[in-house]
Amino acid sequence: MLLGGAVRGISGGRRPAAVFEVQRGDSLVEALARLKHALDKWNINGLYLVVTEEEDTGKARRLVEPQLRGSFHELMDRVRIWTAKMVKEIRDALAKYSDEVRELSTLRD
Repeated sequence: MLLGGAVRGISGGRRPAAVFEVQRGDSLVEALARLKHALDKWNINGLYLVVTEEEDTGKARRLVEPQLRGSFHELMDRVRIWTAKMVKEIRDALAKYSDEVRELSTLRD
């Protein structure tokens, strides 16, 4: 898992499972371009745009969707928009149940 701006590189030839681009007021187009670069480089489905100023993901989605229908159409069904609050809540829940999550991740059909 990589956080904002991490498209620069990852060691060991491994590819990330997810890339999170944190949008803090920079250009939305630049943030989407970094996610597009991650898609081109690693062909991953876990692309997340994290908004810090906007708690309403619906409003954030309305701002992003015109870009996804245009220049960044390859990202349309791949980018998920989360708030910083959501990321924190998920991180806290995963930390609380880390042993259980690890156990479940080893189960096979």
